[in-house]
Formats: sequence, C-alpha cells, structure tokens
Amino acid sequence: MNTLRALFVVAAVALAGAADEAEEVTAGQSVGYAIISAMAPNDEPSDRAYGWQAVGSRLGGPTYWHLAPPEQRVDYTHRTGWVQGTHDSAGVAACGGESVRLLAFRLDGPEVSVMSQIRKSFEESGVALTPRRSGQLVTLENFAPGLMRVSEICTRPGSAVMRHCSTHVEFALLADDVEALVLECRAP
Repeated sequence: MNTLRALFVVAAVALAGAADEAEEVTAGQSVGYAIISAMAPNDEPSDRAYGWQAVGSRLGGPTYWHLAPPEQRVDYTHRTGWVQGTHDSAGVAACGGESVRLLAFRLDGPEVSVMSQIRKSFEESGVALTPRRSGQLVTLENFAPGLMRVSEICTRPGSAVMRHCSTHVEFALLADDVEALVLECRAP
C-alpha cells in the first residue's frame, strides 16, 4: 500500500510539471525535483531503494537528467552531468557503490536565490525541510529521509572583472555515511 502511495506522489510531481507545459522551470526547481525523484519509498527493499535507475530521465515536465556513463573510482562509482531547467541547468554528480549514496549539484547564483527555487519544488510536492546541525533533514511522507547541505562559493572581491557566486547542494540518500563521500563527490 505504501508503494502505491509513493508512486502516487511521484506521479503527482510528474503531472504537476506536465500540467502546464508553458510554465518555466528554473535549474533550482529542477534540482528540487531531482532530489524528490531520488528519494526511496519506506517499504522499498534496501537493495533496490537507491538504485542507479533513480538518477535517470524520469522527472516530469521540462525537467530532465543528463548523466554520463558510470566512472569507476577506487571504491565507488561516480557519474556526472547536468539537470536541465527551461533556460538554465545545474551541474550534477551522483556517487555511490552498488546504489546511489550522494547527489551533488552546482548552480550559478547566490544561495538565497537557489534555495528559494528548491523550496518551491519541495512545497509543490509536500516535502518538509527541518534544520539540523549538519544540514537540513529532507522528509516526504512514506519516503526515507535524506540530508541536504548547501554552501555558497564566491570569487574574492577584486579577483575577477565581476564577482561570481555558485551554490553547491549536497543530498545524502543515506545520511549516516555522507561524510565519506562529500569530499570526493563534486558536481561539475
């Protein structure tokens, strides 16, 4: 029954995007939808819950994943690419072993703007954010939670013709071992 409800939530997200094809979706909203699509239903068997098929092109509306084939590193798998919005995109890296453990995104723009875009997609889908010392707990009814961390990196004043900022979003699908992959999983 929970799987049916979980599929209903994913279908609702897809239909919300498809309901108004003319509606523009920002890269930040696409990142929010990507995070939601990667979350696993609570009753999904653990060996399939965070499978690599979760980071595919199954997002609704104008939101799509574009990931290169897996690159095997020393003790984990790394895939890079981008998540597409209507007029912009976000770099993405998906890392893990037999299953996806961490998603890392890089978006142009300040953290405040990017987070408002991500929150918009979360609110449309019923996702809750709860502040934690190590990040924000991301929860959706009947889905396993994840941990999201957001940081902003800007050029130093005077080091370039124009100051530029990018926002980095890390989403751990299994929050207990996120530290092991954070330094090695960076979005392009």
